[in-house]
Amino acid sequence: MSVNELAIDTATTLGAVRIDGQRRLATLPVEVYMLILDEIHGDANNESSVAYKETLSNLNLVCRLFANLVTPKLFARLTFASPLPKELKRTHGARTAWLKDLAQGDKAAAEIAAMVRELDLHGCTPPDGGRHHAATEAPSWRHGQIITYFANLRSLTLVQTVITQEFFASTKPLLCLHSLSIRHCSFAPPTGRCQLLQCSLKLEHFDAILVDGVDPYVPTLSSLVRGSPLRSLRVTEWPLAQAILQGTPASHLEQLEIHFDPHDSAVLFRFLASASSISDLSLVSMPDESTLSQATPSKITLPNLKTLRCPLNLLPILFPGGAVSRLSVVDICDWFSPSPHADGRLLTPLQHSQLRELEIPAWVFYHYPVHRYAPSLVNLVICFDLFTYNTPLEQVVRDICSVGRISKLTSLDLRFVGAVWKLNLRLQHKMIAQHLMHACPAARRISFDDAIDWQREPSSSKWRPLIRAREPIKALLRTQPNIQDIMQVTDYEGTFAGILGKDIDLVQV
Repeated sequence: MSVNELAIDTATTLGAVRIDGQRRLATLPVEVYMLILDEIHGDANNESSVAYKETLSNLNLVCRLFANLVTPKLFARLTFASPLPKELKRTHGARTAWLKDLAQGDKAAAEIAAMVRELDLHGCTPPDGGRHHAATEAPSWRHGQIITYFANLRSLTLVQTVITQEFFASTKPLLCLHSLSIRHCSFAPPTGRCQLLQCSLKLEHFDAILVDGVDPYVPTLSSLVRGSPLRSLRVTEWPLAQAILQGTPASHLEQLEIHFDPHDSAVLFRFLASASSISDLSLVSMPDESTLSQATPSKITLPNLKTLRCPLNLLPILFPGGAVSRLSVVDICDWFSPSPHADGRLLTPLQHSQLRELEIPAWVFYHYPVHRYAPSLVNLVICFDLFTYNTPLEQVVRDICSVGRISKLTSLDLRFVGAVWKLNLRLQHKMIAQHLMHACPAARRISFDDAIDWQREPSSSKWRPLIRAREPIKALLRTQPNIQDIMQVTDYEGTFAGILGKDIDLVQV
């Protein structure tokens, strides 16, 4: 489609008719086209014919793009962040100007806001902002002021920012919102009585992960969610989760992730008893609270369950048998010490399962024959408690191999807290070559840390590292001059050198 076919009549408020084959697409306001034209042309002083031809050529491309999009995806998702990530710095000035226009009711800015479907707001917490990261740069936006302008918003994500009462009032016009995620945020103390919303949102997905100061807002948040046809619910604060479960229908729920208090879990188990549609369930008990209440049922039927994470003492109650393919029985307390309530009989439900992936504490692996309980197991994750951090890796690996329960695995993960050799690739390769590849001959993948995988080359016995978290590793290795000595950092065949360039000198094998 040429520029002539999309000629803009500046005397009208709408642009050219947009047609894709036999489909008539939504007409775009002329202000949007002019805004794009201004952005393309900028404030360049070059008035030559070459510059105009380039501008028209670029505009032609934009028009052709818009002609084939029912809703221009160029504006479908917006992210505002402070401090600014590298990829947003270039457009920061334009975004700030656009927000000012939006707040003043500018028509073109409002038309673009109506196209936004996903909005991510990444802010900062004050220095006393609880457990979350504090930044010195103030946000360039106020979510309570701008959210109301995105009338067609479907997904809203708040990360690492302060939430006030103003926020809840701003969500009322968002009738299309079906996903709300609040992660690593702090709630400001209410200035007055925290008013409940008069109407709830029709959410399908709701997250409240690691939030501070939420207690005064529990009635408001639960009112916001209550009655929604939720398909996914993830909450780490038990008072909030408890309030939501009491007023939420379980008929549509597919994913549930809850941190709960075992001493006060009657609401949770009543909810689960009617939640037969759940396919992904994660239950994490609060620290120092591992004893279940007397109201715990003997069995809960979850016929559609495929993925389960729960404390080991809940396994006989929740594990349905053959349907589950992924299971984790690692609870928070397992990172500190073995559970005093553990019993090998708790693993009995696994005997008739087709379990393929299993995550267990190290003490379970050492004390119980997991390979007999789960004969179909191919992927195993072993989690070591905090007190293993100063144990030599070779001793840990030798102990694992001596148990002799990993010979049929195709994937093995070893997870540690604060181990100093997580970036010691030379040592990790030595452990694989001398021990693990012999004890685990079918393995194609071995990992000592989330950031790095070791993969065996096809039709070969050679193993190579694959870096899965480049930026965090780069940031860590640049923190201080002696970090390599502290972390025992050694490279293997130039793996780290390839992602870091020549500014850091690493030990080579």
